[in-house]
Order: sequence, then structure tokens, then C-alpha cells
Amino acid sequence: MRALLAVAVAAFAVGGCGGSSGSTSASISLSPSSTTSAAAITLPVVTYVRAGGRTAPADRERLAVEADGRFTMQRSVRSPAVGRFAGRLRPVEAGALDAAARAAAAAGPLTATRVPDAAAETVTVDGVTATFGGGTVSGPWGALAVELRRLLDDLVRAPVAAVALVVAPDGSTATLKRLGDEPLTVDLSKLSVTATVFGPDGNVAGTWKSSPAPAAGPVSTAAGWTSALPFDHGLAMGAGAKLQVSAAFAVEGGAVLATTSAG
Repeated sequence: MRALLAVAVAAFAVGGCGGSSGSTSASISLSPSSTTSAAAITLPVVTYVRAGGRTAPADRERLAVEADGRFTMQRSVRSPAVGRFAGRLRPVEAGALDAAARAAAAAGPLTATRVPDAAAETVTVDGVTATFGGGTVSGPWGALAVELRRLLDDLVRAPVAAVALVVAPDGSTATLKRLGDEPLTVDLSKLSVTATVFGPDGNVAGTWKSSPAPAAGPVSTAAGWTSALPFDHGLAMGAGAKLQVSAAFAVEGGAVLATTSAG
């Protein structure tokens, strides 16, 4: 297995402004999707891949949906959890995807100019392919892209082997937490944690980054595994402030260059 960098990011409101709790596990509504039946329709076979991009770590997202509504997914950036996910679409999800996918396939193949340094997005519906990235895609393929990006966020409710970043509601602690039942190797030997406070006006009010520190090498983790992160940021967080936290580490066994977000 090869080690790959992962970066987890959590963002939430603090200071009594009525924001979310800040707990990644609370913001991911876990459900047994593998036992939830999709609508009684036969879906087009759809795959969606988003890869690359200028910002490190690069996107490496993948979602595949079978005709019976079963899906497998890999999340890597800007997600409440990163790693591997699988299950079945809910009926409303299957219906929306079916309509959007059939309309896109009927429109025929598409190759749109990709914005330089943007991640490349490739969508295939029953063998009909569209490629684009970094800009707004109009028409049926654009509508399908919106559905697939939404599913990338929603389907993290069904982790198979994933890691989430959990930040305490008051921003005092940060913890990595395993989700899913399959084993996943996590390497914290090059762990880096960053915290940024944004004021009510949206401007950066303060930043902090952890100092390099020796940590354990690769360890095989299972459900229930957690790891407290160094988090003595000392940042002032007044009313209406928003704290964004990132943790860079490495994972193996199928997870990828990753950025998770919570809040």
C-alpha cells in the first residue's frame, strides 16, 4: 500500500452566534444506506470523477452508481469525511439522478474547455462522456453535474472506511475519528494542524499552525479509533466568529489526497 496525504478541514461558528455544534460526527447523518432500497427504476450506469487542481491536496473524487441504485464513492477534499463509502441511493436521489442522467446522455458527448489549474471533471452515462472543469457547464450536463456534486456531499452518510475531523463546539479541541467498519491505515508521522479564525465580516482575524512533532507511523485503524490532535491555538474567538481547522496526515488502503470539512 502507498501512503497518501490527507487534509481534514472543519469550519463552524463560535461565540454564541447560533452556528452549528462544530462536531463532524454530528454534521454527518449516518444511515444504513446499504439496506435502503432505491426507487423501483432501472438507472443509467453513471460514473463521476473529479481529479487534479492547483490547490494541494488535489481532488481525487469518484462516484459510481449502478443500475439498481447501488453506489461506491471515494471522497478526498472538502468533505465532512474522507475515504471510502458505499450503499444504495434513496428513492428521491435515484429519481433525480435518473432524470438528469438520461437528459445528459440524450444531449450527446461534451468536451468543454477547462479553466487552467482547475480540477478536471469527467462524467459518463451509459458510455456517453462529458469532460469539463473550473467553470459553469450549462444545459443537461450542467444539471447532471449539480446532482453529482450534491451526491458527493450527501453520500458521506454511508462510510465504509473513512476518517472525519471532529472539533469541539467551543473550538478547544480537535480529534480525528474513524467512521465505517472496514480497516483503514492512518499515518500521523507528518501531521500538521492549522486553525484560522474569521471575524463576523468574513476577514481573517487570526491563524495558527502546529509545530512539527514526532508521531507514530502507520497504524491500522478500525471503528471506534480516535486520535486527539495538537490544538493549543490560543486564538481569540468572539461572538460571530468562525473557526476553520485543517489537519494534514497520510492514509493508506484506498483513501486519497484528502480534505474533509465539517460544520
